[in-house]
Amino acid sequence: FALLATTLFATQLFAFKDAFYFGAYSGLGTGKSETDLSGGHWNLDQETEFSGIHLGTDFRFERSPRFKGRWELSYDNRTLTVTDDAGSEYEATGYRVGLAYIWGYAFDASLNSEIVPFFKLGYGVANLDHDLGNAYDTSFGVGIYYITEYFEFGVGADQEGRNYLGWKFDPEWFRDTQEKNLAPYVTVNIRLY
Repeated sequence: FALLATTLFATQLFAFKDAFYFGAYSGLGTGKSETDLSGGHWNLDQETEFSGIHLGTDFRFERSPRFKGRWELSYDNRTLTVTDDAGSEYEATGYRVGLAYIWGYAFDASLNSEIVPFFKLGYGVANLDHDLGNAYDTSFGVGIYYITEYFEFGVGADQEGRNYLGWKFDPEWFRDTQEKNLAPYVTVNIRLY
């Protein structure tokens, strides 16, 4: 019992403090587009390649070392490929800027590392070089981080819903959208205290 109590107490002493992080991520999204790049209304297969950078704050709820929260700002380059029924491909490139809130629960992997499953809710705006112009999206996702004192390694997947013809804030987060993508990704971050 004394060994267990000492271990639990020591874990709390070495629990990670609030931190600032920045890093890089990359992924490939697949899904359906109901709006053709030429402006028609279709149901087309779509792939989105993306890679970018993000930064944010990692904090503990009410000073608890277990419950984690994050605000994250991201910027990525995107290549969108839409394939029609005849096999013809349309490609568009551009960028996306996003803001997300992430929360999770930390499990100790050792005295100086932890594993954090998380849930994410986000909003973003994109500019792609095609006739539909600017777009906005809402996303929600899940993933897991392995966090050491100075580095983080993570995998996750976001469900993105995108609409075109302008940038705007749409409070109907989960409504029917012109594009739906499942976007898995990997990330590596550096932590600063």
